[in-house]
Amino acid sequence: MNILTGVEPSPSNGPTQNPLRWAKFASDGLARVTSRCIFPSSPKEAITTFRALDTALGRDHGEKVASTEIQGPEVSTKGHGLDKVAGMSALKDLLKREVVTPIREPEPYLRYGLSIPNGILLYGPPGCGKTYIARQLAEELGHHFVEIIPSELASPFIHQSVIRIRELFDDAAEHAPSVVFIDEFEALVPARGGLGGHQQHKAEEVTEFLVHLNSCAQKRIFIIAATNQPEKIDPAVRRTGRLDKLIYVGPPDAAARKEMLSLHLAGRPIAHGFDFDALANELQCYSASDISFLVDEASRVALKEKSEIGMNSFRSAMS
Repeated sequence: MNILTGVEPSPSNGPTQNPLRWAKFASDGLARVTSRCIFPSSPKEAITTFRALDTALGRDHGEKVASTEIQGPEVSTKGHGLDKVAGMSALKDLLKREVVTPIREPEPYLRYGLSIPNGILLYGPPGCGKTYIARQLAEELGHHFVEIIPSELASPFIHQSVIRIRELFDDAAEHAPSVVFIDEFEALVPARGGLGGHQQHKAEEVTEFLVHLNSCAQKRIFIIAATNQPEKIDPAVRRTGRLDKLIYVGPPDAAARKEMLSLHLAGRPIAHGFDFDALANELQCYSASDISFLVDEASRVALKEKSEIGMNSFRSAMS
């Protein structure tokens, strides 16, 4: 009888077959383990602990096992987190002051009766880097990161989307501390006052979001939502206590535009003496996506003319 399962093997089955006969990719270690699990020759041979499993696999007991304890958030270093966002110093300082510091060092805030931020809403014109900033903010915090878009929660079945929303927050709580980033937020939580009778299922979804947003901070979940149209979001979602901060993300400033140009032009044939500062000043009000596209267009112009990329290439592309 198997001393682990209490099952009496049928004599007709014969001896245990080596796994290598039926799984050509099985290792000798797997063969030893299965043999000792199914038909141990004695109680001492049975595998009932991780140490016994290590012995069966021939592992060194002196190996250090990786700690499963939750580690503290990483400290921001050069080239990490928000430091990877080009320019935009005022915005980064605001995020570090209002979001990163309270989450990393909550004790002083709690002593003054201040709650930990529940979530923020990033809003502004399209193409200005809201998604990228959200990802870098999550990296800055060092938390588990979940990114969702409306299509991932959509379902042809009534109430199914509500279930998916609940599962999303349950998963984030299980992996807490977590950052949940929701893009195109206005599509998930539209103003309920403007919904028609055939859209009442959307009202249920908005209500489900409201329930979960109320207790995110207690569950160590931080919400980052992004939208191009904040006026279309249900007012109950935008109120303080659910999304504590509404932060405008506008077109990149001059310093950011210069860094973006340097980044996108790296490795390309650039004309000698190319003036990054002058071009960055000319690109006022261009978004991050506009600058990336413009660099490609200027490169096409230079390729067509079989010349290096210079100011004339950019002016031709801008025109």
